Amino acid sequence: MYEMNQESLRDSERQQQWEERRIAVEAIKGLKGNPVGEPVKESVIGLNLFNVHTVFSGEGRMEDFARVTAPFIDVESLEAKQLRDGFEKNHKDIEEDDSAIRRESAHKQVLLENLKERAKLIVLLDEFYRGREVPYEQRLTIESWKDNTSHITNEGARLQELFDETVRRQKLLEYQKEMRAFGAFLKQKYLSQE
Repeated sequence: MYEMNQESLRDSERQQQWEERRIAVEAIKGLKGNPVGEPVKESVIGLNLFNVHTVFSGEGRMEDFARVTAPFIDVESLEAKQLRDGFEKNHKDIEEDDSAIRRESAHKQVLLENLKERAKLIVLLDEFYRGREVPYEQRLTIESWKDNTSHITNEGARLQELFDETVRRQKLLEYQKEMRAFGAFLKQKYLSQE
């Protein structure tokens, strides 16, 4: 009976942590004042609770031609961001030769920290796709961006420009469905862990 109560307590704590993180994510507003979109919200919450630092996301919108028509989540190590920002702030007045050496060393550390963050993503995506069958273009993948930051989106996202509006809209719905499935997986994994 005691074990059952302890398990219920852990379940309740995890559920409360999920809810607290959901409230925090819902308070986030993007550059245009938009909230985190529903198709990516649970994925962002889950990644954060698995200690993956997300910095930007989008649900994919038909009317936003500045971006690919697919959901995405950008990930950057918090340590990498702090290292980069701290270096820039604290090394403005150093001699040029010394600064270049220190800058290269700091940049190498930024790259490594972002790779550590990507390693966490790979483990989660590997588990998500174990036994999961979906068309290759719908699968979530990780693109490498500046300083080894990670951009999670669907494999076929960049192909959206090839299609007319009707096909793009259908693919967007399929891509969003896959991102939602990843979010549901993360939630189930987080809430059921021992």
